[in-house]
Amino acid sequence: MILLPALLGAWRYPGCGAMLSTSGAFPLNKRFLGGRHLLEGDHPHEGYFRPNPRARAVNMNALGTALTELDPPIRVLFVFNTNPLVVAPNTGKVRAGLEREDLFTVVLEQVMTETARFADYLLPATFFYEHPDLYTSYGHYYLSWNEPLSPPAGEARPNTWVFRELARRLGLKEPTLYWTAEEVAESLLASDHPYLEGITLERLKREGFVKLNLPRPFLPFAQGPVRFSPPPEVIPTEPLPEYPLILLTPPAHRFLNTTYGDVKALVEAEGGEPRLLIHPEDAEARGIRSGMLVHVLSPWGRITRKAVVSQAPIPGTVVLEGTWWEKWAPDGKGVNHLTSERLTDLGGGSTFHSTPVEVEPLRLA
Repeated sequence: MILLPALLGAWRYPGCGAMLSTSGAFPLNKRFLGGRHLLEGDHPHEGYFRPNPRARAVNMNALGTALTELDPPIRVLFVFNTNPLVVAPNTGKVRAGLEREDLFTVVLEQVMTETARFADYLLPATFFYEHPDLYTSYGHYYLSWNEPLSPPAGEARPNTWVFRELARRLGLKEPTLYWTAEEVAESLLASDHPYLEGITLERLKREGFVKLNLPRPFLPFAQGPVRFSPPPEVIPTEPLPEYPLILLTPPAHRFLNTTYGDVKALVEAEGGEPRLLIHPEDAEARGIRSGMLVHVLSPWGRITRKAVVSQAPIPGTVVLEGTWWEKWAPDGKGVNHLTSERLTDLGGGSTFHSTPVEVEPLRLA
């Protein structure tokens, strides 16, 4: 259904089309965000800091290979705002990398995630209501500013505090490393783009949220183009008779990402465990019934799930909803034991939704 607006040309008109995210509509001034001005070599504090020309950039979708095969090897892993042992592809490789005795791992977290269990140092991070922040969105067009509702609990600190302390103890002089949340926000809002006209930090603090100054009608995609480009796993150049099904992994109704994976009420509302949805035609061909444990196999691994025979997936596809923590699965293994590190040709994204698999009833000895 999501392809119909492109086929009909409907995306060019108000109220039509399909939308993945509104995040691209926020024209913030990101020149100083993440040290981009340093990489450009254009900054007001010449001589204070130079990026290491030997530094390597690693796509997170290839984290497993990066941790196990790079030469020279990665010696330090600093993890924040993510749970790579669950969300990164090819979990087996990621786990092998985290298990290395010569890898020093630091994790900033609020809860004990699968990744956090591999930390040499686990530092308590604040929740969103314990620190100030500027928020964009992927579902609407409002900028918002959140003041903390309570002080940090215990020894928890914002990630930015940890970064500032690391910079201070390393003797780094670049001023942007020590900016407060307010200074970062003011820098981001310092743009002459018409969408941000009249939107200041002071106004956001006063009003809480402000809508972007969007034109009317707002037709950001009126000129297109739209490209249809299925990756090879979906339509293989070489037949894969041993893996004839395609695995889809959309978010569950109550799970957006792994942040919610340890909230007991949400886990219970989603049935307490991840289950495989399989079409009746595919189930019958394999002797599978609802409630039966099945193996799901791919070229990269195998997991075990309880099957639910359903009309939800179309024939030839199977569905595992939600990014569940590993501990809720029957075999203690997450879905990304099945996925590959192959990247999309556009943007270097993941190919999570094009994994070839086969499903087999669990045979007990």
